[in-house]
Amino acid sequence: MAITHGIDVSTFQGSIDWAAVGRSGYRFALARMSIGRGTRDDHGRRNLAGMAGHVAVGGAYGVVGTSEPVEDGAKLLVHEIAAVADPAGVLVMLDAEDFPDGSHPTIDQVNRYAVELRRLLGRWPIAYVPGWWLDEHRYTVSGRALANCPWAAAHYIPPPWTDARLQANKPNNLRGFRTLAWLQYTDSARVPGIAGNVDADAFYGDLAALRHALTEEDDLTKQEFKDAWGELTSQGIIFGQDTWADGFRVYKDQMDNILVQQRQTNAKLDRVIALLEAQAQPPAT
Repeated sequence: MAITHGIDVSTFQGSIDWAAVGRSGYRFALARMSIGRGTRDDHGRRNLAGMAGHVAVGGAYGVVGTSEPVEDGAKLLVHEIAAVADPAGVLVMLDAEDFPDGSHPTIDQVNRYAVELRRLLGRWPIAYVPGWWLDEHRYTVSGRALANCPWAAAHYIPPPWTDARLQANKPNNLRGFRTLAWLQYTDSARVPGIAGNVDADAFYGDLAALRHALTEEDDLTKQEFKDAWGELTSQGIIFGQDTWADGFRVYKDQMDNILVQQRQTNAKLDRVIALLEAQAQPPAT
């Protein structure tokens, strides 16, 4: 299996020569754009713009804050991305960690941040939620919409970072997440065009697979639809027959009712509602 290498950067790396980065073999990159609800990274927009034409797939991430409403932080992230590029073509990631003062978002806040990004983007963001962080705070993503996010795992290994060693260290335990985005394997890579150390990532697949897996939303399978339909029907949210699965469309008036009910349902239904919204079509005229 091919490995596609990437990096993530912030204001800590200072000014970056993206042409040099592009020549170095790193194929994707993510720039920090925001922290919480109101802090913008000083180099975020410049870095995202600088990737264009030099890095095959550009990306951006926001740090989940602690103040409410936490969803405002997701909106700020998308706003910052949109000031530079079409968010539809940008890798988008949320970052959940401790702050220097020891404070940290709750798992519920991280979950709501992810759901808001899904609403704004039409796809689930990548989730950088380290396993050590989950363990330290006794958090789990199981049963939450957050579990639908491709997981950016973190497990640092010493050099050399050969493809063979990275393959051997591919995470098997996804900590409740359904899919793996990539492995962040070091915070001390040295990359041409960047002064100092930088985080480096390994995506397990080629560039085409990365684009498909992380910037596109897969459709529901027929069985997934039937399971979702049964659960939503049992809660009185929608009504009908699951034999409609082959050609289902949600009309606008139905969708309005579903979206109202979404706020009152269990978190495990968030993925179902979001995917139904993505399939919604207006009535034929």
